[in-house]
Amino acid sequence: MVRVATQHAERYLFPLEHYVDLRGCQLRYMFLSTCSLETVPANLIGFSYLLTLRLDFVQVVDEVLQSIISSCRALRWLHLGACDKLINLRTSHAELVGLGVYNCWRLLSISIHAEKLKRFSYMGGKLVNIEYECAPVLRELNALSQRGCEFPLDCIGVFPKLKKLRLQFTSRSQVSPILQLSGRFTGLKEIMLCLLTSWKKSIRFVPYLLKAACLVKRLELEVHGNLRPPKKLKIRWPKNFTPTRLHTFRIGGFSGESEMVQLVFFLLSWSPMLKTITIYTHRRYSKWMREESEDDARCEYAREVVSTHLAPNVPSTVKLIVM
Repeated sequence: MVRVATQHAERYLFPLEHYVDLRGCQLRYMFLSTCSLETVPANLIGFSYLLTLRLDFVQVVDEVLQSIISSCRALRWLHLGACDKLINLRTSHAELVGLGVYNCWRLLSISIHAEKLKRFSYMGGKLVNIEYECAPVLRELNALSQRGCEFPLDCIGVFPKLKKLRLQFTSRSQVSPILQLSGRFTGLKEIMLCLLTSWKKSIRFVPYLLKAACLVKRLELEVHGNLRPPKKLKIRWPKNFTPTRLHTFRIGGFSGESEMVQLVFFLLSWSPMLKTITIYTHRRYSKWMREESEDDARCEYAREVVSTHLAPNVPSTVKLIVM
């Protein structure tokens, strides 16, 4: 294992030539941070057994990275974080099962050709062109937007074996026409949606997605709104909605939002297999926390909304958990 990771250290040129021949040593894991990779030796035998490669704050251009990846014949996990010189990333590898690309701000496109890829995660501050040349067994997809960027659902692709989808939006998501195309999300079993603002009427996106993903059993929402007094919202729920197979519903960061209360009632009406509703009043990510006193007041108000408006209307067949 090689680990070089100090984000604030002075950037240096990492000596790849030292890994041409490791004399029998089978290097499995490499984590490099705050360095640069400029030239690749012709025969990088030392990377032949590498299973995991993680690069954070590393200056490396497209051609050099492709050459390194081609030398990692056994590579299964590739993580790229804040590699600002990457422009057009192409990952073609027969053994790769996990790919993560995070905050590579100059990136314009990602091309994936990986027959065994099961998990792909992308986080960025702008839209990139994602082309799936070959990803037939992809099971988990995470698309996380930052800096006011919203991912259109048509960038996600069509994967018959996709089971888990996680989306993060920085603005209210609209109902995309892509949700009306049959077969797009029919294999999904688990969905997590995170919106870094209040949902309001855009909450209708959730049942539209459930309508398109009719086999979903677990739904999670992460909320980052503020304490607001109850307000009646006229939400246009989807027409011709069919009963869901949902059995677990979770809300994180609940602040007593009226749209969330209405969504719970909607799901109770259309989810005969629903067994558990779990509501967390505290937020999971500290960077979105307000002052401690303000957050305590928000959580207390949220619990009051649950006890007053939700609990009396939840049937005995559904277990309501408040944390």
